[in-house]
Amino acid sequence: MKNIEKDCKILNISILFLLEIIYSSLFVKRFKLLQKGYINISAIQTKIIYLLAARVVLGIMDTSLIAVSYYPFGKKVVEKAREILLTKRDPIEAVVEGIKVIEEDPSIGSVGIGGLPNIEGELELDAAIMDGKTLRCGAVAAVKRVKHPISLAKKVMECTPHVMIVGEGALKLAKLVKEEISDVPAEEGYVKFIQRRKKAKKKKGNSSIFDEVKEVAGLPESHDTIGAIAVVGNWFVAGTSTSGLACKFPGRVGDTPIIGAGLYADNNLGAAICTGYGEAIIRVVAAKSALDLIEKGYTPEEAVVEIVEKVNKLAKEENINYHLGIVAVSKDLTIASAANFNFKYVYWTNEEDQVVMKNAIVIKP
Repeated sequence: MKNIEKDCKILNISILFLLEIIYSSLFVKRFKLLQKGYINISAIQTKIIYLLAARVVLGIMDTSLIAVSYYPFGKKVVEKAREILLTKRDPIEAVVEGIKVIEEDPSIGSVGIGGLPNIEGELELDAAIMDGKTLRCGAVAAVKRVKHPISLAKKVMECTPHVMIVGEGALKLAKLVKEEISDVPAEEGYVKFIQRRKKAKKKKGNSSIFDEVKEVAGLPESHDTIGAIAVVGNWFVAGTSTSGLACKFPGRVGDTPIIGAGLYADNNLGAAICTGYGEAIIRVVAAKSALDLIEKGYTPEEAVVEIVEKVNKLAKEENINYHLGIVAVSKDLTIASAANFNFKYVYWTNEEDQVVMKNAIVIKP
C-alpha cells in the first residue's frame, strides 16, 4: 500500500510538471500569435482552464489523509476511519463510523453498550462531534438506551439548530431520527459496576453516596473515552464518545461532550481530543487550550505537555488522581500526545503503510 501510494504521488507530480512545461511553452507561442492577431483571447483561456482542471484532479489525488485515536482499542477506530478516508475522503463519516466500531463492542468497558453504569445501575452515555471547516458541532449527554451516541451527536449537528441535547430530550431525538435503541446494557458492565461499588463501600465503611463516587472515580480505568480525529487536506473533524465516570451520580456529565474541553476542531488551528477525569479536563478547557498554545507559537509537543502540567497542578493541590491523556494534530499536520499516566495513541497517514501505535509523553503528577 505504501509503495503504491508513493508511486501514485510521484506519477501525479511528474504529470503535473510535464503539463506545466507543455502549457507554459504553448502559452508563450499563443501569446505571440495573439499579439500578431492570428488567434483570439478565448483560445488562451481554454488552455488555462485545461491546466487548472489538471491541477484540481491531481491535487485531489495528492491530498493528505490522517486518522488518529488513542488507547490500544483505538486501533480499530483508525482502521475503520482509514478505510473511509481512502474511499470517500469524508472526515465526518470517518470519525463517526470509526467511533461506532467501539460503541457497539461490549468488550470495551467504558464506551457504548459495554460501558459502566452510574451509581444507580443505569447506563448514561455522552458523545460529541465537531467540524473544523464550519465550526458546527453536536453533542448528547446523559442519554440512555442509544446504541450509537456519536451518530446521534452528528444528527444534533446536522438536523437541529442546537449544539447539545441531554437526557430524555436526546432519547426523544434518537427515536425521531430513527437511531438504534438498545434496551439492555452489556452484562459485563453491570458485573464491573457491582465489584467497584462493593470495593468502594468496603474501603470507606459507612460512607455517603458521594464518597463512593469519589472513591471509584480515582481509578484510571473508571473514565476512559474513545476519541477520533480525521483530516482530509486541511479539513479537520474531531469526535468523542463515552459512558462517563463509573458509578457517577445520575446526570453527571464530563468533558467528552463539552466542545473545547473533551474535543475541538478548527481548520485554522487543527484538532485535539482528550480522555481522563472529566472535571479536571473541563476546568482547563484542555482541547481548545492546547490548540491555542500552538497558535501562540508552542510546538504541538510543548502544547500538550503544558496542558497535562496544568491538570497535574490541580491533582497535587486537591490530592485527587486527575488523569489526562490528550492528542493534538496541528494545522501543519504534526501529531503530538501527552498524558500523566501510561498512555498510547494511534494514527495512520497516507504516508504510512500501516496503523502506528506510540507511547505518549508521560508527565507524572
